[in-house]
Amino acid sequence: MLNQSELTTLHQIVSDDTKTFESIAQLFQEKFEKFEQFKVGLSLWIMIKQNLLSLSKVWAYFYIIYHLKNK
Repeated sequence: MLNQSELTTLHQIVSDDTKTFESIAQLFQEKFEKFEQFKVGLSLWIMIKQNLLSLSKVWAYFYIIYHLKNK
């Protein structure tokens, strides 16, 4: 799972509702190294499944997961 610092970074990436999905994905790639992205993607999936996120964040996180899958 993610530590508090990683969770805070992830939250900051998607906290601005004016960002596009593309800019969110770009920030995600800048903040998390390639070797960390699987762990972050897994944590995102768990948060989505546990209904721990607002709907706007769910869509942003789904886009990140989609983007990771199609890289």
